[in-house]
Amino acid sequence: MDHFEQEKMKQAKRLVLFFTFDVSLQTWLETGLFAREVELYRRLIKNGWDVTFLTYGTNNDLELAKKISPIKVVPLFKKWRPSNPIIRLVLSPFLIFKARKLLKNCSVLKTNQIWGGWNAVLARWVWGRPLVVRGGYEPYAFSIHQNQPKPRQIFTKLMTGLCYRNADAVFLATKEDLDFAKTHFSIHTQEIYIRSNWVDTEHFRPSLKKRSALEILYVGRFNSQKNLTTLIKSLANSDYILHLVGDGEQRHELEELAEKVSVSAIFHGRLPNDVLSKFMAEFEIFALPSLFEGNPKVLIESMSAGLAIAATDSPGINSLIRHNETGVLCPPSEEGLRRAIDSLAASKNFRMSIGKKARSYILEHHSLTSFANEEERILSSLAEKKYDET
Repeated sequence: MDHFEQEKMKQAKRLVLFFTFDVSLQTWLETGLFAREVELYRRLIKNGWDVTFLTYGTNNDLELAKKISPIKVVPLFKKWRPSNPIIRLVLSPFLIFKARKLLKNCSVLKTNQIWGGWNAVLARWVWGRPLVVRGGYEPYAFSIHQNQPKPRQIFTKLMTGLCYRNADAVFLATKEDLDFAKTHFSIHTQEIYIRSNWVDTEHFRPSLKKRSALEILYVGRFNSQKNLTTLIKSLANSDYILHLVGDGEQRHELEELAEKVSVSAIFHGRLPNDVLSKFMAEFEIFALPSLFEGNPKVLIESMSAGLAIAATDSPGINSLIRHNETGVLCPPSEEGLRRAIDSLAASKNFRMSIGKKARSYILEHHSLTSFANEEERILSSLAEKKYDET
């Protein structure tokens, strides 16, 4: 094999991951996602891939990159990051040309989320590399659910459609997302996959060390979508202790509400994923009161840890939970949540049965090992197709 052929073979397994717009490695660290998010790409490296993260960070990302070697990191705002997000948005398409050598010589481009995927589309246009558009959630559907301002909805729809139309493969987290995308967009690619979120089942696993069943765990953002005011009110005048892990714009409001309705609520802030897994395994009951979800990672993680789930019968949740088998579904009301939690707290056998079946379901459908193997198969197929064409 001559030198030219050797170089082409090396290029056949070079992946560039475009981070979500305005997200950096530092963001992952601050939100507790750092350890979790890199694990899939460590698996790809073991299978012979060269992986580079294209982030919206600064030199701080280069320092953090030392912790995830041999994954490479290229921050778009290496020396200077404007404080105004609009300026960052405008500059970002021009800054990818600083990475032109990397992008020209890779074999597959991939977005970590659809939001910000327009830069990956631009790279595909310029350098002709295959593009995988991944949606951990469907952004246009979310903009509608969240009742965002119409200009924001229109922009989201335009940018999402741009990504879909230019993708060689699309990864969507749920069948509902896929059906929505087909209904609202003209997706021409035949390579559309339902790629639900994964969990490291060795990391999130049951523990023998357990707290009282009266201690309830919630993990996630503190915003109106999560319906946390209803959860707190549902526990009024009870002996339950509510542990909340996360942060968000409603934190102060929730703290005041818990005190007002005499709910014992402990706010733990954000926890790194490796700390969260051990903390989560101490609980028996996990509550998720959301009005809607995409494909919630935290629900998959709590099921993998063998917790008994009390959750609302909402989009994105009811596709994962089978009522009275892998969790208890309920209306998104104070009465509904209280009944669901009470039913789990009242019976240890019921909790154990729910938790065991939930973990079995995750082992079969959402394990990191099976997810990584399928990811490697799809990426290799795209890379080989491009290699054959050249």
